[in-house]
Amino acid sequence: MPEKQARARAVKLLVMDVDGTLTDGAIFVLPDGEEVKSYNVKDGLGLLMAHLAGLQTAIITGKTSKALEKRAEKLRIAEVHQGILDKRPVLEDIDPTVTDSKGR
Repeated sequence: MPEKQARARAVKLLVMDVDGTLTDGAIFVLPDGEEVKSYNVKDGLGLLMAHLAGLQTAIITGKTSKALEKRAEKLRIAEVHQGILDKRPVLEDIDPTVTDSKGR
């Protein structure tokens, strides 16, 4: 068990996608063509707990959404990269010691 705990403590950064990760994958299209996604409040709680444990968080997603910007800001996600199809180079450039724009 100590080895697993040590490995878990070594984790500094949680990077995720959005669709099917922070959402259930459903997209609602409004009459004006705007797309709306449904976020789960439990994921927000999980991210808060991750931050309290000292983890930094980031999102890399292929789509672009103003709603995601607002959600990520509310959840204090340090980095949000949208419109990224080749995610690996962006992932490799993320600094796990970075904090969000408010220094948290």
